[in-house]
Amino acid sequence: MRLHASCVYWPRGGVLLRGAPGRGKSDLAWRLMAEAEAQLIGDDQIELHLSDGLLMARPCVPGLLEVRGLGLVRVPFRDQGEVKLVIDLTEDMPRMPEPRFERFLGVSLPCLSLLSFDINAVRRIHLALHTIGQNGFPDDGIIEFDDASGIASAAIKGHSANNKE
Repeated sequence: MRLHASCVYWPRGGVLLRGAPGRGKSDLAWRLMAEAEAQLIGDDQIELHLSDGLLMARPCVPGLLEVRGLGLVRVPFRDQGEVKLVIDLTEDMPRMPEPRFERFLGVSLPCLSLLSFDINAVRRIHLALHTIGQNGFPDDGIIEFDDASGIASAAIKGHSANNKE
């Protein structure tokens, strides 16, 4: 299954970045790589497939990232990775999002809507992957924050087994 999207990866999983052309997918992928040590899987076109029941992403054009105003840049990349979270880049970001999921090849993934060029987009995605991407949406809507590490706890209280749709 081919998607117009970019995808980055951390050891906790991959994040699929979707949005209309010019919405900032490539720019955000570049910032996630530079500021949060994400690895690029692919930019602009991603191929999704199943491997042992896991949703995996691989690049359609390996190792190239579009940097608007400069052109294509060759960057290190990962040949594939499991996708755990979908970020839709939109013009509006809800203050208190309702849990939302989307199915890809039979696998349900949590989805969030964010602003690509928001100064905290990188932090929001990292936080979302460590919490919602691992455990689903919290039942009470509250993400527990770990003051010591500066990131939300991966072991979230109040997550039920059935909140992953």
